[in-house]
Amino acid sequence: MKPLSIVLGLALAGVPAWALAGSHPSGGKPPNPLVGAVEPASGSSLGGTPITVTGSDFRPGATLTLGNIEATQVVVVSSTRLTAVTGPHPPGAVVVTVTNRDGQSGSRGRTFTYAAPTEQPAQ
Repeated sequence: MKPLSIVLGLALAGVPAWALAGSHPSGGKPPNPLVGAVEPASGSSLGGTPITVTGSDFRPGATLTLGNIEATQVVVVSSTRLTAVTGPHPPGAVVVTVTNRDGQSGSRGRTFTYAAPTEQPAQ
């Protein structure tokens, strides 16, 4: 009975039954995540910029990478939206990649730009 209660609990939490079974309703693997947009489109190269990524097929436990740096505080809000905080990265435009727990990933090139921090005058 415990496996049924776990499955029921996950289903009530919004996890689709096909994800628990390990196969997609189409009979194949679930689709790769698709990265659509990142808001804001730029942030400090020091990191710490809260961002929202929209797209499709994001699943619980997904990770987000900007360039070669993993974002922190990743929250999959829905299958089409996740939020995160950028890590530090050298200035420049980077590829944004969402990777689901099953290893499937989707990327979009130069979707986020790290900007050099502006210097504040000494006081």
